[in-house]
Amino acid sequence: MFERPLAPSRLCGAMAIAAVVLGVAFAARADSPPRFPASDSERLFAKAYSSLSAFFIKPVDVDPLAITGLQALRSLDPDFHIRREGTTVQLWRAERRLMAEEAPLRWDASGWSTLTTEIIARTYTDSAKVQETEVEQIFELILDTILSYLDQYSRYATPDEARNIRARRSGFGGIGIRLKLINGKAIIIEVMPDGPAIRAGLAVDDRVLSVNGIPLTGLEMSSIIHLMRGRVDTEMELRVLRRNYPPRTYTLKRTKVVPATIYVQPYNGIAHIRISSFNAQTSDSLVSVLKALMETAVPPMRGIILDLRGNPGGLLHEAINVADVFLNEGVVISTKGRHSKSSRDFKADGREIAKGIPVIALIDGTSASAAEIVAASLQAHDRAVVVGSNSFGKGVVQTVVRLPNGGEMTVTWSRLVGPAGNTFNKIGVMPTFCALGEQDGVEIQIGQLRSSELPTLAALARWRAASNEIGVERDQVRSICRGEEKDGTLGLRLARRILNDPALFASHPGGVACLPLGRIRCRSRWQRSARWGARARQRNRTGERKDRSPTGSARPT
Repeated sequence: MFERPLAPSRLCGAMAIAAVVLGVAFAARADSPPRFPASDSERLFAKAYSSLSAFFIKPVDVDPLAITGLQALRSLDPDFHIRREGTTVQLWRAERRLMAEEAPLRWDASGWSTLTTEIIARTYTDSAKVQETEVEQIFELILDTILSYLDQYSRYATPDEARNIRARRSGFGGIGIRLKLINGKAIIIEVMPDGPAIRAGLAVDDRVLSVNGIPLTGLEMSSIIHLMRGRVDTEMELRVLRRNYPPRTYTLKRTKVVPATIYVQPYNGIAHIRISSFNAQTSDSLVSVLKALMETAVPPMRGIILDLRGNPGGLLHEAINVADVFLNEGVVISTKGRHSKSSRDFKADGREIAKGIPVIALIDGTSASAAEIVAASLQAHDRAVVVGSNSFGKGVVQTVVRLPNGGEMTVTWSRLVGPAGNTFNKIGVMPTFCALGEQDGVEIQIGQLRSSELPTLAALARWRAASNEIGVERDQVRSICRGEEKDGTLGLRLARRILNDPALFASHPGGVACLPLGRIRCRSRWQRSARWGARARQRNRTGERKDRSPTGSARPT
């Protein structure tokens, strides 16, 4: 049975009513504030609070972290403030109290994550200024504030930042080129060896016009990098312009790319090896470079300059592996922390590649963390002469905590202790030769070394004694060789001078190793080399091998 159709007048009336109803619904929806992702927030802060409570180098309760982080909401809307009164946590806006909730127990990460989320959600509902802020920016603001409250090295990385950090640390899917924006044009400034780009014939100064059909004109470098990188074994299409040639399209397959950190320049039997940072490939690259030089260098390699200047650090286990390239035995570095997995002795495993070749380690005020581990270890074991100026003084280790939103927290969880029992946080590594000032000063130091009157020996003793202290003594010691080279080449020239004079290198006192300051006894390099070699051969016969792989996450230092 068919229903009778509405008359035209009744039909128009019904449509008008429907339009009014829909209009009211849309208006209500438009006026309502955007919804805050409470479940995402709770998961994020529960993970952050529990990790900080478990891993941070000093015991820390959750409640001051949460209160400190929530106070940062005032930077978005100054009318908001948090009060802790008795057993309650209160949210106020100007003179009006919006919330008063019972405070969770001081160690209750789950309870504080719930309360943190409820307070953020309320500010999100009540303030247009907070609503105008991206949710990820709110998370970043609170976590940055919390981690800054803990110490200067703990930090938060947003999902995008964390992705880039992981790429530098462990590699990424790419084609092996470096780009630079020059007058808005994406120009290739480096083509990495053995990568898809060099095999396809791409060259320095080529201009990349588009990636997968998307023009690069007007894009920021971060957007270009996002287009260039992807999963390993996926294909990408590049439109490239070369001077005096028409544009050409290349189809390339991404491979795993680990940024280069080893740069070598052999000269007259001396290998100048610069390590820019420590990523997952650093020690393997160093071993490859050294083996190639030892087999093919003409004249034969008779000295190594290990240039750690400007090196900000990187992965802990890579620093240990690099030191191991020059050592046969002994503690490379120890870590001491509150968490059970943060305290370890990392030892050389007897695989020394450099085979007793004389080594100079160059450092300066920007050599930090992993770079300081290598310099301090080689100096303490009398394996290298350290030349330059006082290093940065970052003697702590961080562990990386992955968060549910894809971001990362880098959390300080242990301090570094050198082979002789000294720490170097806030004091750094002191060189045997201070390469500051003029060339005349260097000549004076060389003369003092020949006569065994090098004044830095006394300074090294003071440095070692002050490394575990605070205050005036530490600052005075640090000022002994602090500053920058005037022309940037004095340290390198001094290193070459020492290596070119075998008698001069042999006369060096070995810095800390030959001072009566700790477990390390004063023995000649050659005595130690023979002793270490015998022990290494014995271990190889018995199949013993020490495990140096760090537990847990990769630990940037």
